[in-house]
Amino acid sequence: MANNNEKIAQDRAILSQQNKEYAESLAKDLAKMKEKEKCRVAAEKKEKRKKMIEEYRGKVKDTKSTSGSHRVLVRYPSGIRVILCFSPSESLKNLFDSIISNPACPNFFKLRSVHPKAEIQCFPEWYQNLCHEELEEEDVTASESKESVNSTHTAIGFQPLGRMDTIPNNSILFVTSI
Repeated sequence: MANNNEKIAQDRAILSQQNKEYAESLAKDLAKMKEKEKCRVAAEKKEKRKKMIEEYRGKVKDTKSTSGSHRVLVRYPSGIRVILCFSPSESLKNLFDSIISNPACPNFFKLRSVHPKAEIQCFPEWYQNLCHEELEEEDVTASESKESVNSTHTAIGFQPLGRMDTIPNNSILFVTSI
């Protein structure tokens, strides 16, 4: 009888150990599935943002401005240079359209001038929102420090678009990826 009770105790201990291991394995599997779903959703959002930019590029295709007295040299990350001409009274949105319509332009970019050294805010609000989402997603996936991302968000800023006369004539503008 004592032998039988020992056998029952051993069986219960084995069963308890198996249940514990199963619960741990199940928790790991659920965490993996949750992470996989999170990555899938992030990839879908990223693809949607990319598609929105491509659709906009299709709408403004070949919007290179070549008439006007206000000249601007734009240099892309690939080294390609383009000279654009605008009327000083034109909106900075026309500058954005001309830059993003070029195939050398990255999907997410900043625009900087050399002299005076400044970041040019020519982005429409929809594009600023996309950049904000992209930077937030990169922060989550790369686990960067919150301060660096917040400073980048501030740099992009939600500012109303000005006119071309806010950029000096014959300026050199650099397009940089973000």
